[in-house]
Amino acid sequence: MEQIKVTVKWNVKTFEDVDLVLSAPLSEFRERLSNLTGVPASKQKLMSQRGVLRDGMDLNKLGLKPGSKIVLVGTAEGGELKVPSEKAIFFEDLTSDERAKILQEKQIAPLPVGLENLGNTCYLNSIIHMLRSIPSFLQILRNSHFNLSEGTGSSSGSSTTIKFLNSFKQLMDKMDGSVESVVPGDCVDLFRRQFPQYSTTTGGTFAMYQQQDAEEVLGSLLTLFKSELNGKDEDDQTIGDIFRFRMKTKFKNITSETDEEVKMEDNYKLMCHMGTQLNPVDFLTQGIKLSLDEKVEKKSSETGVDSIYQKTSEIDSLPPYLLVQLVRFEWKKSSEIARTEATRAKVCRKIEFSQNLDLYEFCSEDLKRILNIGRDISEKKKSKSIEKPDQVEQKMDTELYTDCPTGVYELECIVTHQGRTADSGHYVAWRYCPDDREYIIKFDDDKVSRIKAKDADLSGGRSDYHIAVMLLYKKTIIKVSEEEMATLLS
Repeated sequence: MEQIKVTVKWNVKTFEDVDLVLSAPLSEFRERLSNLTGVPASKQKLMSQRGVLRDGMDLNKLGLKPGSKIVLVGTAEGGELKVPSEKAIFFEDLTSDERAKILQEKQIAPLPVGLENLGNTCYLNSIIHMLRSIPSFLQILRNSHFNLSEGTGSSSGSSTTIKFLNSFKQLMDKMDGSVESVVPGDCVDLFRRQFPQYSTTTGGTFAMYQQQDAEEVLGSLLTLFKSELNGKDEDDQTIGDIFRFRMKTKFKNITSETDEEVKMEDNYKLMCHMGTQLNPVDFLTQGIKLSLDEKVEKKSSETGVDSIYQKTSEIDSLPPYLLVQLVRFEWKKSSEIARTEATRAKVCRKIEFSQNLDLYEFCSEDLKRILNIGRDISEKKKSKSIEKPDQVEQKMDTELYTDCPTGVYELECIVTHQGRTADSGHYVAWRYCPDDREYIIKFDDDKVSRIKAKDADLSGGRSDYHIAVMLLYKKTIIKVSEEEMATLLS
């Protein structure tokens, strides 16, 4: 009678050196396993590398050796699934109010809600999520009022404009009060009526709304908001105040020593050029610098004919929030040889950017003198003992604090595009968690997730992955008391 010792694997447990008599019937081995595991012999399923072990088999012919592994499948007596005494209630089946109550009781901050995609509306969804990351924008929107019947209020626009602004405001309120994705049906419909250029379709029997350029859509929305959203008082902050900065621009005719002109202009975003194949841009600051120093053609005030000018720009004031557009889309001519039509192709070149953007080198001398105060104080604070937060809060009530800008901005939100052309692909918004900047929230339409910021490489290099096309930065300031100002600058 040949007997070997085998290893039996059952669920998460492993039994070593279990006796198996090869000349005995398999039922004897089953009884031994029943004593070990509690699984009735009649409900056991045994498997080895040679297949399922069945009653009546000649175990000597299965090639089993000492140490061979046998897997037991079966449930121990008394461990069978039972009908629960109470019906299980899943979190997903709860109402919005019930979910919010549970999260509040457990002190868990719910993720922001997403927006349903209503047919190539990811471009609009991503822009809405970017704007929602700006508290002052939401405050201005809440303080604005629109009355269609009386034709009065913050807006003096047409009925379509007022309806759209009302629907946009209602959508923001709905997103604030929900814990599940929101369907922006009315807002999208009125958006397309307000901006018919974004209501183009593919044509044909099964026509679909086409993809749009998110940056162009943001420009259209901001133009409307700047015109229609105003505070109750003249001194109230406006939408334009959030993004506006002054640019000092000098035009120098490259063929004339005297033909020179300096202009002060309002701007609402910075551009980051991609460079060329021979001279590519690798970093965000390189692309910004390239956009501030370029050659343009315009009519000469001296000769009255078109001439080439060297255009040099400097930032002369800083906005609370800075928009940076990465110029990734460019027109690609049609080709008869390749049989391709003209299209707006995407430059997928990798452009590195960081969480902090220092604009100091791009500023005018007048602005640099202002920034030098904050930058000097910041450096001296680093070298001296810094007061504890509770000490600062205690003094805030009794001392006058000054906000000192340094020219440094902190990244708040990113809009990315995935695909090869502006007329296709997919847009997603990414927003840094306000309470923990090691994490970033991904808004992929109705799917919202929280991931490690270091795992989200959005700098480009691959057309099949998310590539940053717009960046939203927030101005950082340091608060300094009069006493600190005198001490640190002495």
